[in-house]
Order: sequence, then structure tokens, then C-alpha cells
Amino acid sequence: MAEIIDMPALSQTMHEGVLRRWRKSEGDTVNAGDVLAEVETDKAVMEWEVPHRGTLLKRLAPEGTLVPVGGPVAIVGNASEDVTALLAAARSRLPERTQSTVPPRGATTASAPALSEGDTALPLSPVRKTIARRLVESKTSVPHFYMTADADVEAALAFRDRAAQATGARVSLNDLILKAAALALRKVPQANASFGDGTVIRHARVDIAMAVAIDDGVITPVIRDADSKTLAQVGREAHELAARARDRQLRPDEMTGATFSVSNLSAYGIDHFAAIINPPEAAILAVGRVRKEPVVRQGAIAIGHRMALTLSCDHRVIDGAIGARLLQALVAVLESPGALGP
Repeated sequence: MAEIIDMPALSQTMHEGVLRRWRKSEGDTVNAGDVLAEVETDKAVMEWEVPHRGTLLKRLAPEGTLVPVGGPVAIVGNASEDVTALLAAARSRLPERTQSTVPPRGATTASAPALSEGDTALPLSPVRKTIARRLVESKTSVPHFYMTADADVEAALAFRDRAAQATGARVSLNDLILKAAALALRKVPQANASFGDGTVIRHARVDIAMAVAIDDGVITPVIRDADSKTLAQVGREAHELAARARDRQLRPDEMTGATFSVSNLSAYGIDHFAAIINPPEAAILAVGRVRKEPVVRQGAIAIGHRMALTLSCDHRVIDGAIGARLLQALVAVLESPGALGP
């Protein structure tokens, strides 16, 4: 019996998806598990599998269409079935716009200014829509407060170079920070927590999300059990996850369930910034660039290397003392990096 196949939720935060490419044509026989199409969600470009066997009788959405979750995308059934009634029902629910739709010049909305000559109005991508929704939710519902500590990273930089030589693998300062954050959370477990439904959940695992910039936003792949992995393992996983994030090839389970996040803008020359918490996590660490500045060592002035670490905290979960202890633990690991291991 023919039926309409609707757009599924391919990630926990997906509300709509762009049908990027059909992998089956009308008239093709499809089996459960066959890839029907490629869909761009708010997190990645994902393969959408057919839920059951049949014939693809009608493709209801052209490539490039932005379809809400639950919106009709295809009709699958027996090859000889009459789907006139189903087609009429589906068309009444079809989205009216595609991903490439741009408001006409001069068009206005209640919340947008009129377009002037030379302006271009671009629709938000699924990633940008999710960022807008979640960050407004975070800033309006989560009581943020911020604290900053400077870390002397002279020893960490030397340790990074020694670790790279010893392992033969590329080791970055960001890898050290990810591992150091995981160890600090293990020392201050009160900060490895989430808020939800009027309760505070302290997590047994330390799963660190790292912010990765892509063309139209930010994706946060997660390094699981970062505290129990070697520095080399953390580094390899971080580089591999970042590469697949930029290619939009991450699985949903690789982008969800973090207990803490790290956002590093040091590569952009940023000295200091405050990041927005990604609920239900209770904190996020913002990392600035390594600064060369005068320091006093053994009574003499020398050139030192320092880095600003800013912690954004959810005050419902983390108070000032807990946040300060977490930053102290993090700075201690970076300034005496032997605990980071191989």
C-alpha cells in the first residue's frame, strides 16, 4: 500500500532539512536501508535511508528544498498503485520555499530592515537557524557569569614540542588544552555537570566538545572520555573530528552529549573573549591567543608566553568558588604539564 514518506528528524536538534541530492529516481525499487537522499541538517549532510521496501513512485521535493521535519518528501508503494489522492494530500503540505529563495528587493518583515541598493538578503542555513535559536535560548534562560585567568604556557609549549618529537605525531596547543580541561574537570567534578528539569546532573564521564568553524556556522564534535585518553589519542581524534566536521560528515552521536565545551580563537589573534554556554552543559571555556609579554623570572625580566582562559558558567550549577577552582586546576595542569602524559 502506497504511503507518504515524511522528512525525519535526523538529529536531536533538527527542525528542518535541505534535501541536497536524490539518490533514487522515480520508478526505482527501494529496500529498507537503501539511501533515498542526502539531507543537510543543522549539524551535517546525512544519508537518509528508506524505512521500508517498495517503489519510489513520486519525489515530492526538488533538490534544494527546505523541508520541515514531518513534511512530505516522497511517495513509496507498489509500482502499479494509483497515488492521485496521496499526491493531492501531499501537495497541500509541501513547503513553499527552497533553500535558494531570497526575498525580493525592497521586501520587509516585522523584524528586518528594508533592503537598500546593493544589499542582499540571504536565508539562514539550517546551521545558522539552530545557532540563532539555541543561543537566544541560552542567553535568555541561562544565568551566565564569567571569570578569566591567565596561564603561563611556556612549559606547555615546550611540552608540546617534546611530545610531538616523542610520538612522531602532530600535537597542537589546543590538544593540550582539551586534555588539560578534561583532567581539571576530573579534579573538580562539580563543574562536570548539567542543569535540567530542576536538577543538577553530575556526569561520571568527561566528554569534551570543541567548537569547529565551518562555512556557515560552528559545529561541536565531542571527544568521549577525554580524561582517560592519552594526549596522542586526544590529538588524533580532535584533528579527525575537526576535518569531518568541516566536510559535514559527522554522525549525530558525534555531535551530542558533551559535558563541557572548549572554544579556541587563538588562531584568529583574539586575546580574550567570553563564549555562550551550550545547554544543558553548565560551562564553556574560551581560549585566547598566546601573548608574548614581559614576565619576571628569578628576579629578572624575560619574555614570557601567556594565554587568557575565560570560563562562562551557569550560575544555577556552578558558583564562583567552583568555577575558580576549575580554572585553578586547568592553569595548574598547563603550567606543570607532566600530568598530560604521552
